[in-house]
Amino acid sequence: MKKLSKILTVFVFMCIAFLISIGTHTNVYASELTSDDVLINAGFDEELVSKLSDYTKDNLAYQVLNEEGFGYEVMSMSETDTGEPVTRGQIPDDDLFIIITTSIAKVEDNKVKEIKVKVYYEWTDNPFWRTQDPIVVNWDNEKLEYKAESFHAEDRYITDDGEDKSHIKRDTYYERNNDTLCWYADLKVGSLVLYGFGEFTLSVKEDYQSYGSSILGVTYVHSKMGITVGISVYAEVGCEIPGTNNDQMSTDIGFNWNMPLLLTPADYGFEQQYFF
Repeated sequence: MKKLSKILTVFVFMCIAFLISIGTHTNVYASELTSDDVLINAGFDEELVSKLSDYTKDNLAYQVLNEEGFGYEVMSMSETDTGEPVTRGQIPDDDLFIIITTSIAKVEDNKVKEIKVKVYYEWTDNPFWRTQDPIVVNWDNEKLEYKAESFHAEDRYITDDGEDKSHIKRDTYYERNNDTLCWYADLKVGSLVLYGFGEFTLSVKEDYQSYGSSILGVTYVHSKMGITVGISVYAEVGCEIPGTNNDQMSTDIGFNWNMPLLLTPADYGFEQQYFF
């Protein structure tokens, strides 16, 4: 009996050691992943990732790893929502990237209550004109509505010495109506890398909280001389944009939500375990 007890004790300790070694291996492997690794494994183009600032990459990687239902769309200045090149303007392809992301921000009582929207902009080659560029997001107000006081935006830059700095942080937008929100990216003057983001939350209306799908429209306008904005004037994107002296690009991002949420993690290069 003593011999059997001793064997069982050794077996238990061996099992515990084995489980600890698995957990240690998984944690170490996950901790070795860089933001670049996470984004590339999530489907981001490797060349795009190499051009983004560390700040943007770290924020995107955090979203990929931590936000339910994460989805994204990437566009560059010469790309339109039809995928055809824009012939007007002075901004070459890949000088400016816009990354639109959506994710589920709040689940309550087995219903999706809120959707998070975040729009990044990043100049990989600095524009000649440095003013304020409007960014416009529109949504389906039958299903979604803006959550009060949820907006936040930051404009950042990297100096010639490689120092990453904040230019402006703000919690106020330029203008908003029932299905459109507009704010300005403030492009700091100087020989700098320019980038930033704006984010806000959309509340899901009651009839669509169990399941639904929708489309966001995003437009970025680069001001080369001046621009007039009034979101009640231009129906499609909510902006009145002069036909000259500006470059602009638009795209859509579709997303959907369902309850109960299905745990379908992307392959980020390390094990994810779920216990039920």
